[in-house]
Amino acid sequence: QYTLNPGYMHAICPASCPLTANQTGWRLDADGSVITPSGDCLDVTGQLPAKDAGLNWLRTKPCDPSLPSQKWTYADKELRAMNGLCLGVMSHWLWPQPMVSLLECGSRSTNLTLHLNGTMSTQS
Repeated sequence: QYTLNPGYMHAICPASCPLTANQTGWRLDADGSVITPSGDCLDVTGQLPAKDAGLNWLRTKPCDPSLPSQKWTYADKELRAMNGLCLGVMSHWLWPQPMVSLLECGSRSTNLTLHLNGTMSTQS
């Protein structure tokens, strides 16, 4: 989206302009951090746009092991944030590809398989 609409995205959602587009090599560390290939961590407070917009797309932030917003657990094929929501994949009319978001746990959209190569997959 940043490439297609850079003026809007940079002004409204600057965190949507990642330094890397690499989608493999993510890992869930023993301390509960979800770390990107570039070394940042998935953070529930980094949602784009803000929560009141109803989309809840996630972004990354510099890792800080003391932040509860960067703690995740993986059980029963769900990656659960410390706020009780789960990482999931959903479609939106604005983007042609599914987007990673925070969703209510227990749905097909939050049923994730973490693979040893650092990728995850869903049946959505």
